Amino acid sequence: MAYYDNDTVYQTQAQALNDRYTVDRLKSLAKLICDDIPTRKADIIAAITGAMGGEKIKGVFDRLDRIGQHIVAEAVFAPDGKADFRKIEAKYQLSSGAGRRSGYMSESDLLSLFIINRQVPADMRGRLKTFVPMPKSDHVKYINKLSRPWPIWGISYRNSETRYDNLRARKPVNRAERSYRSGGSRQPALRGRPQ
Repeated sequence: MAYYDNDTVYQTQAQALNDRYTVDRLKSLAKLICDDIPTRKADIIAAITGAMGGEKIKGVFDRLDRIGQHIVAEAVFAPDGKADFRKIEAKYQLSSGAGRRSGYMSESDLLSLFIINRQVPADMRGRLKTFVPMPKSDHVKYINKLSRPWPIWGISYRNSETRYDNLRARKPVNRAERSYRSGGSRQPALRGRPQ
């Protein structure tokens, strides 16, 4: 089983299952969709791909929960077939752990049969596009460049109402230096209790 790798693009579900999942993980996934579970890895993969082959994939897709169907739809209609879980979590207002549980190193669930290594294999994408509804468009408008710089802590703007290009970084000042600069005690403040 290979480690997590974003660059590997799988053409077939069988190849992805073979590279990404252990025999124990495959057995737990096979229990979800197969009647008989073989013991050898190659046989388990053949049983899973057979149970999801052709039109049977629609029945497995229909068993996914609503969020799982949205995640699969986003990945299927992505240009590279990969699921961007940060975008999905923001778009569908999911909790931060929803994307991490799906598709890799998680407990057995049906979503792990569709999304393997954060992607839907190419052979499944073609079959899924025939019945999976296209996801809704994003409500967020993205821009590449801000119209003006936004204030950042630790940076002051000179003549901020007219010019933004004269930025000057402020050096943080501790309490002892501030007291010394203001004409207070000439000795830096001692920390702790006096002895």
